[in-house]
Amino acid sequence: MLKTDNIYFYLILLTLLATVVGAVFIGFLDEFIALLTGLVVMLDAVVNNRWKRYSLLYAMVAIMGFYAVMSMTCYNFNTTKAILYDFVLQMKPLLPLAVFYAARPTLTERQKQIVRITCVSLSVFSSAVLLVGLNDIIFGHVVSTGNAIYTLFLFYLYCAPGPDGTLTRRRLAIALLLVALGVVCTRSKYYGEMGAAIFMLLAYKPGMMRQVKPSHILSLLAVIVVVAVLIYPKLEYYFLQSLTDDISEEEANNMARPALYYGMGMILGDYPIFGSGLASFAVFASSPDVNYSSLYADYHLDKVWGLSESMPDFICDAFYPELAQFGFVGIALFLLLWFWACRRLRIVLRQGDKTRFVAGVLCIAFVLIESTTGSTFTKCYGEAVMMLLGMIIAPTRTMSKEERNDILRHSPNYTNKPSLITSK
Repeated sequence: MLKTDNIYFYLILLTLLATVVGAVFIGFLDEFIALLTGLVVMLDAVVNNRWKRYSLLYAMVAIMGFYAVMSMTCYNFNTTKAILYDFVLQMKPLLPLAVFYAARPTLTERQKQIVRITCVSLSVFSSAVLLVGLNDIIFGHVVSTGNAIYTLFLFYLYCAPGPDGTLTRRRLAIALLLVALGVVCTRSKYYGEMGAAIFMLLAYKPGMMRQVKPSHILSLLAVIVVVAVLIYPKLEYYFLQSLTDDISEEEANNMARPALYYGMGMILGDYPIFGSGLASFAVFASSPDVNYSSLYADYHLDKVWGLSESMPDFICDAFYPELAQFGFVGIALFLLLWFWACRRLRIVLRQGDKTRFVAGVLCIAFVLIESTTGSTFTKCYGEAVMMLLGMIIAPTRTMSKEERNDILRHSPNYTNKPSLITSK
């Protein structure tokens, strides 16, 4: 019998390290982690005869495999090499979600302590690197610094509850300090993510939506207003300003992202069912670094600064446009994935694990916010948060369908439950 819990623990530590050194120093580290994860799955399935537990992974591979075959046989937008490259890229965040959901690795209290210490140490190091002016060397961009700190905060939060499931005030304070460290990145998206974290940790109460009070509504509106004020300059710069005709040459050089969303709409109009296929649009595999996709010329996007073959730096500057590769069927599957995850998180909450429910909600919020103006989902940060999300919802896998439905059907009385935060 092969014991996999310790193996998965070391994979978690390697993933945390990758959030810091994987951006510039060891760029292939996230692919290496995906390879190791796949090897562990094969060993677990063969040695321990646990083939059936990885059914979600098989489904994901089958779906992505269908798109790869379709891309190679029905379209001629890119080479087989680029399509296979994009297949690996798209599977990178899905693999850890499916594997950690199926394996349900259990961390000992000692291992949780090691994870917490690692998260604090790497977060302090990351913020210090930016403050002393070494960010370009270590992370390459301030966005990566913010992503790293937020990812480390989420893992700390997952490991923060004690054996009895309670979160001490001390560990809550440390979690809030960790997420606050990320403001050094000065990115509007991070402010929104931090606002969501503060709201979920300090203001959210299970069942509050069933007992909405004026104070709750005012609190939520205040959060929305603050986040909107913080992100509006970026929203105006990247989206609204680009819709006007009166723009400067410098602003014209930053129209790549709106052009990606425009191209997404045009592609979905021409290829509505299954999209344009892998490695065709808005992904790294469609850039000259792998092989430039001919689809850009079809929509005259090869003339846009940042999307052209001679200057392709912004080809994968947002995640949502690449959904055009999968059509409305793929978009529906993408939405179904999050609906499925949210349903599992509700079960986690109904079982009394509020802290990990909050961590799971913030994982999803992180991915959805980052995907508007970045390809974080397919980088090491997306791989890490999907790994964490898989661990959070893993306890629901062994439940029967009837048991899950029964838990969701009956409304718990949250007000009679003790607080999950102790006074220590």
